[in-house]
Amino acid sequence: MVSICPDCPNLISLHDADGMKSVKEAVQRVNENTTNQNDFILKDVGRIKIGWMMTTGSNYWAQIALVESHCPMGSRILPEACTPLCPERARHAYCRSSYSKSKGLGSVECEYYPPMSNRRRLWLQAIQRVDWNEDIIKDSRVCSAHFISGEASLDSSSPDFVPSVFMYTKQSQNPNAKMDRDILSLPPLCHSRYILLSHLAMIQGVAQK
Repeated sequence: MVSICPDCPNLISLHDADGMKSVKEAVQRVNENTTNQNDFILKDVGRIKIGWMMTTGSNYWAQIALVESHCPMGSRILPEACTPLCPERARHAYCRSSYSKSKGLGSVECEYYPPMSNRRRLWLQAIQRVDWNEDIIKDSRVCSAHFISGEASLDSSSPDFVPSVFMYTKQSQNPNAKMDRDILSLPPLCHSRYILLSHLAMIQGVAQK
């Protein structure tokens, strides 16, 4: 691809110094949003691309996931010292940024997602298991066949925000389910090892749409 289109954007290492500089400045830009109550911190870097443009030279495009931290907006706490709020309280953000070495940070566009506590409760209600306790739930997974489209959605207005295809429902057969049957984590409670529905998979899934 590089030999065919040398100026086309190409994926680069997530450890690239200039690429990570663009990510850091994007997070800073997000935290200039005065509507946020708390600062957001970096959760994951999905991908960074580099490309060449005649007017600005080297350009970087990043896709990142952020999580709301305990640090109040405008506080003097160093970002490195900020820790995520527990999933019952923390909002998340999926952001795209552009950056050029000659002009610095360009645009930063984010989609915000609400805390996971309500979603977790809805998932458990839909699954209807009465024999679960927290030790079982925290390591449990839900097959993609239990979603109408074959995958979970982070959009609360989507029918796949909650699994709905079970033996006790009318949609007992799901022809749209992925053949590889993705396994999805249950939205977690507040504990140190939580994973937000495999964050990198979420980033890549949104980026492909």
